Amino acid sequence: MAENIALTFANNEDWRQTFTLKDADNNVIDLSDATDWQLTVRKEAKPDSSVAIRATGGSAGNSWLLRKTPHSGGQVELAIPATEVKAITAGSYVYDIVVWKPGKVLRPTAGTLTLEQGITPLA
Repeated sequence: MAENIALTFANNEDWRQTFTLKDADNNVIDLSDATDWQLTVRKEAKPDSSVAIRATGGSAGNSWLLRKTPHSGGQVELAIPATEVKAITAGSYVYDIVVWKPGKVLRPTAGTLTLEQGITPLA
């Protein structure tokens, strides 16, 4: 079962959050052999719900970063710049993190994301 973590960000700030990824037995996941990891944010927990944000690491990494921390110990850091999230409508969202390892796929973290409307506009 995924660890449930509630997040709150604004759409006029950088998003930064460190996650310690654990398996169903509460053991830290060794990411040394992980081929990919991804965080997806959607309006609803439905496959046809549009994706608001997708941050990937591993071989498919992009500018919306979900990177292993140095000497990770199962930690990944979400680092999405404000310029990438400023157009997302404030509201409630759901997210999860999925990790691909040889022979298995893990979903260690999931939860809700509250996106607040920023007051100060970005330049």
